[in-house]
Amino acid sequence: MPEALKATVSGLLKPRDRSFKVTAKGARRDRVVIQWSVMLRFGLLAALTVTGMYIGSLTDFTSERQASDVNAIIVFWSIYNVIVLLLAMAVCVELPRYARRAFRHVGDRRYFRR
Repeated sequence: MPEALKATVSGLLKPRDRSFKVTAKGARRDRVVIQWSVMLRFGLLAALTVTGMYIGSLTDFTSERQASDVNAIIVFWSIYNVIVLLLAMAVCVELPRYARRAFRHVGDRRYFRR
């Protein structure tokens, strides 16, 4: 995506001039945050893939030219592509994080700190 490409190019051209940011600073952590711009890109690619599969199933102009093995491979990779894009869309939803100080781990058990 454009953000990753921009970060890669700027990191290669100016490796020392860029600060490292893990998360968005000043963002709220107590509610669900959805990265709509990134999710929209993945959703558009998934919709285009599903549309292409639908149009490909309606048109039967390549059945004589291609073996059925090739069509099965195309369908497999298209379904795989849609699944990966749906997983990428799920990653765009950031769930709230709660304070971890309320629990402490002792061995294999969790104890509530009072």
